[in-house]
Amino acid sequence: MDKIKTILILILEQLVGLLFIVIVAVTLAQVFCRYALGFSLTWSHELVILLLIWIVWLCMPIGLDRMEHISVTFLVDHVSHTSRARLVWFHWALSIFFFAMVFFLSFPVAKAFEGMELFSIPIPTNARYYAATAGSLLAGFVLAAKLFKPRKGT
Repeated sequence: MDKIKTILILILEQLVGLLFIVIVAVTLAQVFCRYALGFSLTWSHELVILLLIWIVWLCMPIGLDRMEHISVTFLVDHVSHTSRARLVWFHWALSIFFFAMVFFLSFPVAKAFEGMELFSIPIPTNARYYAATAGSLLAGFVLAAKLFKPRKGT
């Protein structure tokens, strides 16, 4: 499971990097067209926002894997080592539950927007909400892989 997680994180890092490159290229094209050619790309803003939504959800598993997410440590800093380990485990289990809820509840939301498209590009509107589905599934997998990581010597 750890090998799969490592490969998954590498793929996500490459994908997020590619999406950022697309965002920069589309934004530069929009600026060039607007100021040099005198017209706007009507679809650029919607595409950039859609890609940013996907980047946010795809970066969650990366941040969780690196342990670089925002956390409030006030309570954890003031308890014993044994209690700290229990609190961390509880926090991770609760996070897995949260991502599972986001995963399962994003399907009805995406279904509600079925048949609709974005205004300026022919991409289904629910593509925004499937980012939450994919990101929560991947984040839950990364958390589960960290939580149930085999101990050394076993």
